[in-house]
Amino acid sequence: MCCRRRGNRSPVIVTLSKMAIDKYQDHKAEKRAIARGSSPDPNFSRIDTGSLPDVANNEILEKAGIAPPSYDEVMVSQPAVTPERRRESKQGSPEASDEELAGHDDEDSEVLQEVSRWLSTRSRGQAQGDHEDAALSDEASAWLKEQLVQRSLAEGTGVAADAGHKEDWRTRWQREKAERAGRRAEGRVRAMASLLELSHELLHCIFAEVDPADLAALTLTCHDLNSYIRGNRLLHKDVYVRRYDEPRCNDTEPDWEKQVQDLTKLERLLESENKPAKLNSLGFVADQIMRLVNAAHRNNELSSNLQLLIEHFHDTTNVDAFLCSSTLFDRAGNENQQPAETEELRQASAKLHCLFGVPIDVVPSRLTHSYQRPDLSVSPSSCTRLQMRPLPTHTYARSKVYDLRQYTEHTLWGPFMDDGSQRVDWEKVEAVMVVLGFNLNKFTERSDGRWPCIWDKPFIGASPNSYSSQAAIAAPSRDIEDDDNMLKIRELALALDAQDPYGVTGTWMRVVCFLDYNDLYAFNFSTRVETDEQREPIDTEEGIIDLEESIKLQVTKIEPPGSGDEGEEDEDDGMDWSNFRGERLPVVHFRGNSRSLHASWDPNANSKIRGTVRQTPEGEIRWTTFSIFHGEERWRSEGIQVGGLRSGRGVLGNWFDKDYDIHGPAGPTAFWKITDELEEERSRSSSSPLAYY
Repeated sequence: MCCRRRGNRSPVIVTLSKMAIDKYQDHKAEKRAIARGSSPDPNFSRIDTGSLPDVANNEILEKAGIAPPSYDEVMVSQPAVTPERRRESKQGSPEASDEELAGHDDEDSEVLQEVSRWLSTRSRGQAQGDHEDAALSDEASAWLKEQLVQRSLAEGTGVAADAGHKEDWRTRWQREKAERAGRRAEGRVRAMASLLELSHELLHCIFAEVDPADLAALTLTCHDLNSYIRGNRLLHKDVYVRRYDEPRCNDTEPDWEKQVQDLTKLERLLESENKPAKLNSLGFVADQIMRLVNAAHRNNELSSNLQLLIEHFHDTTNVDAFLCSSTLFDRAGNENQQPAETEELRQASAKLHCLFGVPIDVVPSRLTHSYQRPDLSVSPSSCTRLQMRPLPTHTYARSKVYDLRQYTEHTLWGPFMDDGSQRVDWEKVEAVMVVLGFNLNKFTERSDGRWPCIWDKPFIGASPNSYSSQAAIAAPSRDIEDDDNMLKIRELALALDAQDPYGVTGTWMRVVCFLDYNDLYAFNFSTRVETDEQREPIDTEEGIIDLEESIKLQVTKIEPPGSGDEGEEDEDDGMDWSNFRGERLPVVHFRGNSRSLHASWDPNANSKIRGTVRQTPEGEIRWTTFSIFHGEERWRSEGIQVGGLRSGRGVLGNWFDKDYDIHGPAGPTAFWKITDELEEERSRSSSSPLAYY
């Protein structure tokens, strides 16, 4: 292998090897050629080769008045170095020199004799100390210079080959490694050159199939690719829509490049095992997840965004870091679930939990007390006290939901901040979801499967316009008087439905939970608690879970944005709408009937419904309802539609006395839409709630 490598050496390598040879080796061949040459001097043949001075070629040329050969002359006169020529150069011994000298024709004989006489005279002069040499003619000088150049090249080639055998193995290995690296680099350069030679259309088709993370790496390979990828709007858009759901059309086109970069960072954080990095990025992750959910496809099965989030939130570290950082998990969480440092981050985590949709109800492992049943003989409210045992999350959420201090004029007695701004308090919404989720799951267990399990699919129905209508169902019979009234409302609603942006008309399911009033009163008024102090968890079950079907909700009136409820003034007074983005939607009024699935025969269990739907200054969808018994309004509710406009998740909120009684009662409520259709009610053979969901 070494011989082959030497055979492939370039002329530059051979020449550089020649320059490193000892001066004696450079001049040895010339001494032999001169000693064997013919000369008219009778004493020339008696000159011993050992008596010739050991000088280099450049000294001979200098004495002869000839300039040494330049690098260009050597390179031009050098033939290609091949294995055959190397063997010839190795065999170029004195015999080859004789043939070479004897092979000249008669025209060169005089020149050769002149050079021989000059060398003989020079040799005798140096032996006697006489350094005055006669100059050669121009023709002889040129001939001598040519011969020395050819001799130097032949000798240099052979010596360089011999030197290669003596090369240290470590040096040789390093040189071979460098040569291989050079060949690989040359191959990459050729491949890169061939890639860059493609048209922009072909480059676009290739790079559009690249993962977003790899697309960022491509920009670091060379200046040309960096210039092509950076700022390429169409390329980044194609990369985005191939991996994520395309956002809905807005007035301004998104910054595709920035969105691709942000979502690439999001995926790296969700895939990371670095828990501190996750916690420090809670705000960024919350913003990106909300963006993905808002842009999700209406069909949950076809949504790339939802499938991506569902896959990543199978990881419990993501659940603990991003969904369990609200105030609720300050007491209810385990060692991996701790509240965030700021109120803004705690609100963001609570909202993510609500969008996730599956209540996280765990027993905190940091408590080590044993379970004990409360002593009910002490007082009815004793069941609401902590009995020194570990409690699941829903007990702490229940204490927040039934804390009457949360129901104030500034909160509108609903899930809003206590500042009158109508900003959503997502920690209140989160507590409502956890309590209702626990109660609904227990009801499912007790109904032997007749009531389906709901809120068990992450992120499903949490995006705008994600509601899809189900087939209409039959319902219990009703009075003829109700039929006449509903027909009149329906005729009016047919013209209003097309103008309704909220999708009110249809059949809805509603759930209402409440504590026994004795327990509620004892929990709130038996012990004085500071304003900023949290109440003890409630481990008792709600007295009744009332499942109702809100039947035949229909639009009755549509008013411009900012209109108040019936009989109330404009509620826009004092509201800050400066941060509102998008188109303001009108206020929609509706009416309908509600019948209990538990006791439809009880006239006190059924009611009529009226209410409004409107936007908040944040752009959230606020629902206000009134329950009317025997022509008199009795209960009121305030709720927020989780997921936004026409979402399938439905509305979560609070119900309370319509006169805002500070002593209650109050509790959590939720309702979600089942179908857009309104069928005539008729008797059913079964009252199974499965038909409603």
